Amino acid sequence: MTGRVWKFVAAACFIPVLAGCGCTSAGCGSAVAVNNLNVASLNAVGAIATLCAEGVCHSSVLEKDTVGLIVPVNEGRSAGDVVDTTLRIARGDTVLVDSRSPAVLIEVTPNGPRCAPVCTSVVLEIRDGKLFPSAPE
Repeated sequence: MTGRVWKFVAAACFIPVLAGCGCTSAGCGSAVAVNNLNVASLNAVGAIATLCAEGVCHSSVLEKDTVGLIVPVNEGRSAGDVVDTTLRIARGDTVLVDSRSPAVLIEVTPNGPRCAPVCTSVVLEIRDGKLFPSAPE
């Protein structure tokens, strides 16, 4: 009887992996991100970028290979919630980008559906000096 039980348990554990139903162990954090900054085309190397979401701000000096910025949002937020987001890029008194945009959070499940963790995030990009939601990939 023990042999049969073991074979059943082994099969039950192996089948979800074959079907792609198993969860992985990637983590995530709820955040607002700005990708594809394209620092060179903005002539922003050395400028200071400040990204704010819900009043929480993160500033960074932009380098030629900077591709994005990220700021965490309250873990209690849900998919569909709107987060007030601002991005300002300036070099001294010269403002290169100053944009405000409502950002709608989406559910992110990096380990697959019905797998923890579940986070809420949104990715924005700059087009013509303004923040816009990134097109889904």
